[in-house]
Amino acid sequence: TKAETITVAVNSTAGMSLAQGTSTFTVDPNVTTHLVLVPTPATQTAGVPVSVSVTAKDAYGNTTPAYTGTIAFGSSDGQAVLPANYTFTGGDAGVHAFNVTLKTAGVKSVVATDTVTGSITGTTNLTVTAAAASAATSTLNASPSTIVADGSTTSTLTATINDAYNNPIAGKTVTLANGVRLEVDRD
Repeated sequence: TKAETITVAVNSTAGMSLAQGTSTFTVDPNVTTHLVLVPTPATQTAGVPVSVSVTAKDAYGNTTPAYTGTIAFGSSDGQAVLPANYTFTGGDAGVHAFNVTLKTAGVKSVVATDTVTGSITGTTNLTVTAAAASAATSTLNASPSTIVADGSTTSTLTATINDAYNNPIAGKTVTLANGVRLEVDRD
C-alpha cells in the first residue's frame, strides 16, 4: 500500500438515501523492513570517494521517515574505507548519504545492515576501475636475472603496471631505453 493522503467523497444518487460528505485520511508507512542503497555514480575510480544514499523502506517500498535504527557497513572490497556505524535521527526522515571509498578494481558490493535487526539490510554494487599507474607498485623483472655478457644470451623483461592499490592496468605501453652502457676494462 502506498503511503499517501486519500480523500473520499460520497454523493447521493437518485433514489438513494445516503449521507453526503467528504472524508480525508492518511495511510502512513509501515515498519522498516529493508534498506535501499543508491551510489552516485555507480562507477568509481579506485581510491575516489563515492556518495551512497541509504533509504529506510517498508515492505511496500515506502520511505519510513520514523526509522531511527543504527546501521553498520560492510563491503566485498577488503581495502574499502567505510563509514562508522550511524544512527538515523528524526531529521534524516529515513534517508542519509555516506561517503564510501573502494580500492579494489572490479564489481564490488557495499552492504548496510541494522545493528539490532539484521534482517533490515540492503546491498548495492559498484564498478571500480583502476586508478592511474603508480611507480611504487609497478615492477620490472628480468628472467633470468643474471646473464653472461657474450652478446647472444638474452633475458626476458616483464613489466607489471599497477595503480597505488595494486590493481593491474592492462593495455599500457612500456618503453625501455638503452641509456646505460656497461664497459669492462680488460687490462
